[in-house]
Amino acid sequence: MTLFIIFVLYNFMVLPIIYIVVHLAAIFHKKLRHGVWNRHFQWKKVTVPADRSCVIFHTASLGEYEHIRPLFPLLRKYCPKPKYLVNMFFSPSGYLNANREDGTDQYIYSPFDTPWAVWRLYHRLRPKVLVIVKHDIWPNQVWIAKLMKIPVIIINASLSKSSSRLKWWSKWFHSALYRDVNRIFTISEKDSENFLNLVKPEKTMIAGDTKFDQVLLRMEAAEKIDLLPEKFHRDSFVIVLGSVWPADLEILSPVLKQVMIDNEDIRLVIAPHDPSEKWVKEISKQYRNSIKYTELETYSNEKIIVVDTIGVLATLYKYGHLSYVGGSFKEGVHNVMEAAVYGVPVIYGPELTGSTEAEAMSEPHMGGIIVRDSQSFRDELDRFIGDPDYRLKTGKEAQDFVMKHLGASKQISELICDLI
Repeated sequence: MTLFIIFVLYNFMVLPIIYIVVHLAAIFHKKLRHGVWNRHFQWKKVTVPADRSCVIFHTASLGEYEHIRPLFPLLRKYCPKPKYLVNMFFSPSGYLNANREDGTDQYIYSPFDTPWAVWRLYHRLRPKVLVIVKHDIWPNQVWIAKLMKIPVIIINASLSKSSSRLKWWSKWFHSALYRDVNRIFTISEKDSENFLNLVKPEKTMIAGDTKFDQVLLRMEAAEKIDLLPEKFHRDSFVIVLGSVWPADLEILSPVLKQVMIDNEDIRLVIAPHDPSEKWVKEISKQYRNSIKYTELETYSNEKIIVVDTIGVLATLYKYGHLSYVGGSFKEGVHNVMEAAVYGVPVIYGPELTGSTEAEAMSEPHMGGIIVRDSQSFRDELDRFIGDPDYRLKTGKEAQDFVMKHLGASKQISELICDLI
């Protein structure tokens, strides 16, 4: 009875509002319009070869998609029958910017979460399993899968004690929703314990996080790539600022400008979270002796590179002697693993929402350093610049943290194959 009430409330009250708002907003936003249009018509084009078994992944964004890429070759290796791998993106940015040469077979948008749109897509694809990444779980995706006897699993699952999913006003809804999920593969013991507030113990299993495997693969690929002029980083102390927001630079910029005056060999790589023309221009104004990444063919000893494109940050960390990962003075810190895997100390701010690895790394001797204001950032910079042994030791601790958490992709791929 509870599930029936939830189904009715969601499909006849909540979903129509979301549907109308999204279509109205699409009139004014080009990317959103691209997503809306394709969601309406893509189902006519999707097909799966008759001799292959389809596995559908659902990722909210490009970041979550990047984290699961190590799974694709492993699924082909461990599953006995030929597989057809389809990734559904919720985000237009993810769909438009994904690497099309990574072993998956097809990219589509996740359908509008109406029962008929979901059923129509599943009927065309005939999936053997639906894999939801992290926590972007849509009710009709799960309910229609259950109706069609398609196993549903969640991987890289995390759930903090403070999550809204555990609040009194939403717990009843999420308990009913997760009940129809076959297995939940969590990234840590704490997450498994928290999921026990929503599901029975037999539904959860600690499998780790595939993002650790992905950053290692990217590091190995980066060894063959040269992105920056040698004279920029040779005999210099390079600080890479990754995925920074305006709120980050408000704290960092006064310190960095002064440190660069005090230390002539300091070089900066600044990669904004949003490399829009307007924001890149604003950063370039703040840092006069700078050059855009896309203009490096005209490099003439500038001390600062402003990254005005996407897809290169994970490789740029390899040039760093020190890194700062942004978002941590706004919504929550971005991926600290991308820097840590190179043995680079990682500095970030106090907002760690959604990043269990940043939280764990902030413990003593784990390679992560939290700063809370300009003064604490200056103190840490001075220490890392003035004490090379401390910097190398902290960087090694960060890299060791990554290496200790490898292996989730292999375990999850084997479990998916068992389900199929």
